[in-house]
Amino acid sequence: MIHCGICGSPKIPNVEFLCAHCINGSPSILLRDKLKLLLLRQEVEQLKHDVGEQLEAGFAGNGQFGKQLQKLDVYNEKRRLIKLRQRVQLVKNKIDVKRNRYQELERYLKDEDHFDKDKKVFDVEEIVNDEALTMSKLSQVLQRKQTALFKELCQWFRIEKCDEDVNNNNNVSAYTIWGVPMINLKYSNEMDRDKQVISMRYIHQFINFSFNIWLFEGISDVSIENEQNVIQNYSQLIYDTLRLLQVRKLVSESVSIRDILIRYDLDGMIYYLSKSKYLSSLDDASNSYPPTLQNIKQLVASMIPSI
Repeated sequence: MIHCGICGSPKIPNVEFLCAHCINGSPSILLRDKLKLLLLRQEVEQLKHDVGEQLEAGFAGNGQFGKQLQKLDVYNEKRRLIKLRQRVQLVKNKIDVKRNRYQELERYLKDEDHFDKDKKVFDVEEIVNDEALTMSKLSQVLQRKQTALFKELCQWFRIEKCDEDVNNNNNVSAYTIWGVPMINLKYSNEMDRDKQVISMRYIHQFINFSFNIWLFEGISDVSIENEQNVIQNYSQLIYDTLRLLQVRKLVSESVSIRDILIRYDLDGMIYYLSKSKYLSSLDDASNSYPPTLQNIKQLVASMIPSI
């Protein structure tokens, strides 16, 4: 049996053993252990504080962790959207096959040399009707998938309208994307340049994903890295947004681009697109100022002449 090192001699050499009575009754031993415990707790608290500061600095807007997580979010979203886009593409391919079959049967139906006008006519017409019905159902499925996918995309980018109090204090944009005020022509010179570039980059990514969903194509993958060539960046974003609005039938075919920019600006166009709301505006019935990229550049240059 091992004896206590204070009240008895240890039986095994070089083995220190203290009984509970001596630990509780010896002030020197108790104080020593309490001091060790106190110092250990202080070290733990200091380590927690240091780790917290490192994480806060890393996850900040320009921190290394924050940038890496942002890139990871974009990568994961791209991968998920690619998978969803592949499923949508399969439905689109089925629709194309049915449409081609439908057109082939229509041509065959009009060609009277290939069949007599008895039972064969009835059979072909029945097939054409079946194919048309199938194609209509597939089109509805495609539309639902596109709508659901676009809704998820808008939620992921957090395109929101600011509260009136926040908007009055901000005085830059009434809308945000990923928590950053959206760029617009009206207050382009009042927005911080770094935030302006970040906002452009987010809008560019949102438009690119939207093109994949609605047009089955992408836009330029060249990212916006700085504020150089601001007019070109604004013009391209407005042009691409207008294309999406026209595809979604959220603007009239003869829309006046000058009027639409004055009424809604770029941030309003993006917000209305995300909410699938119709943008009312004056029409350019004579088509005297078509919404080409060159015309939009001229408009942008005239609306922000100080750039």
